Amino acid sequence: MYINVKDALNYKRLFTFIVGNRGGGKTYSAKRWMIEQWINHQSKSFYIRRYDTEFEDAKNFILDIQHEYPDMEFTVNNYGVYLNGEIFIYFRALTKSVNIKSSTFPDVGQIVFDEFIIDKGMKRYLKNEVEAFLELYETISRTRDVKCLFLSNAVTVVNPYFTYFRIPCSDNGIIKGKHWIVVKTTNEEFINHKKKTKFGELIANTNYSRYAIDNQYLRDNNDFVMSKNNKAEYQGGIKYLDKYYGIWLDIENCKIFVNNKVNPNSKNMYCILNDDMSENLLLVKNKRKIPLIDLLDFGFKHGYVFYENIGIKSIFMDIARVLKFY
Repeated sequence: MYINVKDALNYKRLFTFIVGNRGGGKTYSAKRWMIEQWINHQSKSFYIRRYDTEFEDAKNFILDIQHEYPDMEFTVNNYGVYLNGEIFIYFRALTKSVNIKSSTFPDVGQIVFDEFIIDKGMKRYLKNEVEAFLELYETISRTRDVKCLFLSNAVTVVNPYFTYFRIPCSDNGIIKGKHWIVVKTTNEEFINHKKKTKFGELIANTNYSRYAIDNQYLRDNNDFVMSKNNKAEYQGGIKYLDKYYGIWLDIENCKIFVNNKVNPNSKNMYCILNDDMSENLLLVKNKRKIPLIDLLDFGFKHGYVFYENIGIKSIFMDIARVLKFY
């Protein structure tokens, strides 16, 4: 009834992305895979999360799967998982990856990156996150082809990894590239089982049910997705996470459009994060004193803001959160 990550790994891609139902057993199956790789092949693993705080309950990492190995004595600390005193699963936060840049890991054969897609409002992607991950990957792999398994719930198809590797936004079950594969799992047995629970009945026919049970992307829909019209005039731009977004206003129809077309020579160019500061940009500290930001705030709260595509819409939701539009 639950996900088996080996089904996706059988496609033999270097990077395997699995997007599955919440509670569908992705992490559990990945733990079993890492344990068996060590027991059967003496191959160690890296288990990666984004932030250090995500390892605060690391001591419980093995509790749910311990019963499958009653004759083995696992121990866990902040550095990883041990069997008979030897570490075989390393824990590492992506934010701390630079600390091991000069280390070597010739006995590591696989990497698991859990929750590689974040939910808006929960945490934030790191600046240049994909390249930070690739630096960590190269530190571990050197010149070897070390498999990496990426796991996530179906939050949104819009994320830095799919963008970086030009993986198309799609709701299809399997998308293949030469060295990567995206597997969006759908298990009817699991879906039917979860729908029959009291919680499943409680959330029936809600957006959360479609996400948590039916494995539909939670944050993706075409509401407010619209290309700018010819009446819209350029107002300025915002830089966010090293990318620029243009703001356009159609006064006649009370519509504000957000796309990726900007005029770099405009005086109305802003950023909202210190890391995005560069020449000819003003850092937003008080949105009430900046007409462009005030316009966006008003438009967002009254449903006047439209986005070129789902990707820009998803990113603007994060911008709106940082600027405290909601």
